[in-house]
Amino acid sequence: MKSRFPPLTPLSRGAVIWRRARETLLRVGARTKAQADRHRSKSPVYVVGQKVWLSSKDIPLRSVSNKLAPKIIGPFTVTKILSPVAVRLKLPPVYRRIHPVFHVSKLKPLFHSPINPPAPVPPPLRLVDGEPTYSVNRILDSRRRGRGFQYLVDWEGYGPEERSWVTARDILDHSLIDDYNQPGGAPRRRAFGFGEKFIAWDLLMDYYVAGDLLTLLSKFGDCIWRTWLSST
Repeated sequence: MKSRFPPLTPLSRGAVIWRRARETLLRVGARTKAQADRHRSKSPVYVVGQKVWLSSKDIPLRSVSNKLAPKIIGPFTVTKILSPVAVRLKLPPVYRRIHPVFHVSKLKPLFHSPINPPAPVPPPLRLVDGEPTYSVNRILDSRRRGRGFQYLVDWEGYGPEERSWVTARDILDHSLIDDYNQPGGAPRRRAFGFGEKFIAWDLLMDYYVAGDLLTLLSKFGDCIWRTWLSST
């Protein structure tokens, strides 16, 4: 029996299978989306100039412990609306290597209420020898750089996203370094001394690099001398 339609070739048979598979995938995808949308709240609509919180999940925070790091940081200002689900934020210079465009799922609008007051305003800058200075809340960590050390500083009135590494020379109040190197303040890197009087090695290097030799000799001269005598 003859037919008016030509027989299916392997190529045309594959096209039919591909079309049916695509229709099935689209149908399953639409069903899955409909089920997910039932439990998904509508994303807030953001505008330029609005303040928002940013999730710190993928942000490399400078924190002593990841478990104790804040879950959200900011607030940051929205500078551009790229799409209903993507906005551009104004990030501080410390995050200049991070792409400033984020999905709205990582943002939360900033609200002010009696139980959620606005963030305190940073203290005004002070001028020391004509140079602006910032107030230090505390020193969190230290690391060796060259012949000295740098300290991770938590600035008073600023969030964790503004923490930065500074040298001992830039810390005007050396009592902050002394407190950091006290037992319980932070783990000591290395110490030497005689009897019950020990000196943190990084503390000595701080005074040496800062050029404060008089303070170094007045505070630790006796201990250094006794250490040298005990080693000879």
